[in-house]
Amino acid sequence: MYWLLAIAVLLVLLYWNGVKNYSILKNEPLKGPEPWPYIGNLLEVGKYGGLHKMQLHFSKIYGRVYKLFIGRAPTIVVSDPEIIKQILLKEFNKFPDRPAFIKFGRPFNSGLFIASGETWKRIRSTLTPSFTSGKLKKIVPIFNTASDNLSAKIEKLADSGESVDCIRLFSLFALEVIMSAAFGYHADVQTAPDEEFVAKARNVFAIPAWRRFFSMIPFADFFGRFMTPMNFGHYFLQMAEGMVNNRIAEGGRGRNDFIQLMLDAQAQTIEGVPKLTPDQIAAQSVTFLIAGFETTGTTMSNTAYFLATHPDIQEKLVQELDEARENRGDMSLYDLAQNTEYLDKVLNEVLRLCPPGFSLARRCAEECTIEGVHFPKNVDVNIPVYVLHRDPDLWENPEEFDPEHFSPEAKEKRHPYSFMPFGVGPRQCIGMRFALLEIKMCLMAVLEKFVFERAPETQKWDGEAVLLLRPKDIVLRIRKR
Repeated sequence: MYWLLAIAVLLVLLYWNGVKNYSILKNEPLKGPEPWPYIGNLLEVGKYGGLHKMQLHFSKIYGRVYKLFIGRAPTIVVSDPEIIKQILLKEFNKFPDRPAFIKFGRPFNSGLFIASGETWKRIRSTLTPSFTSGKLKKIVPIFNTASDNLSAKIEKLADSGESVDCIRLFSLFALEVIMSAAFGYHADVQTAPDEEFVAKARNVFAIPAWRRFFSMIPFADFFGRFMTPMNFGHYFLQMAEGMVNNRIAEGGRGRNDFIQLMLDAQAQTIEGVPKLTPDQIAAQSVTFLIAGFETTGTTMSNTAYFLATHPDIQEKLVQELDEARENRGDMSLYDLAQNTEYLDKVLNEVLRLCPPGFSLARRCAEECTIEGVHFPKNVDVNIPVYVLHRDPDLWENPEEFDPEHFSPEAKEKRHPYSFMPFGVGPRQCIGMRFALLEIKMCLMAVLEKFVFERAPETQKWDGEAVLLLRPKDIVLRIRKR
């Protein structure tokens, strides 16, 4: 008899543990799907083909603000531009940090993306000088060299007439850039890549289902210290630490790159605390190594796809770039890249439809009410960028690829917080200007000699969204002009 009672108590406790967090939104007058214990609404992720598609579906049912349960985390989903502005900018002090679905161990818990509070502020202020206009201008020769190597590689592919795996092609380009610009490591990455690295890098964010569901179980935070936030985390950590140690052994005299900035910061203190600790240097190195080629390579691949499938837009872009080069005069390449209006429109439209950062997350640190919506303390807030960029009330024909979505007239009609592929506010992507300049200079070099075309294997664009939104496959032909 007693054992039956013990089992009943255990089952009640297990159920309570799986739903106790949901009570934070119990009395909030928000619509949303009903959650299951522990898993919340995550079964729908598979049903709709990804978190981004699930959120798009729910937004059509529940509107711009609704409640959702991501595992055991109660979440308010917001795609209203005015509320977004308040959360990310004006009321940033009430939503300063990103929620960590698992508390990872050292050194991954001190990465810029995950760090919180004063630690995040110190790391962010220390790294920001790496991305000033002056620093970016000094990196232009690195972009040029990598673009020349890419063009030479594409010329051989164009001569062969074979179809091209564009994700691999542009990821290797982006990897060469980040290895050289951030770590001072010069190698023939594009033509003689380390295949083990390429294989692991391509799947770094393909988080297996068991790990995504891990955060739902009891004691997940305890066991999380033995996990990494991405696949092959320790492999990339060892690689990054190796480059840091090599720099220390060589000495940093005359170096002016990302890794040297961090090492110099380690020697500086604020109230007796180093501006960057060894753990923080290791975590930032992994973050920039992975993010520096994954998101950039993805965006260049997506751009190639949309140009190949919209030849009229590609022709107009090629014409603009040809005219810009002819009329360049003594304008620097950096300034030339900043003065290509149609290229800006094309890239923005690619990022609208395919934002790598498809979803932004914050945790409410202080109870507040914004535009009539009550945010309890400790509730998570999710901003579905993918959904925001497809809102038919903000974008005319939102599913169509149309660079004129970014004409001055179109932008004038929209709320300024309708477009945020890099986020906005103090936690905006720190590498945004670096990435955009890299992509522009690459495309300027490639489109000077080549154009993209459909291949027999070309499929309609489809993406998978875990930590980032990335294409499943992009295969094209590249032809000489």
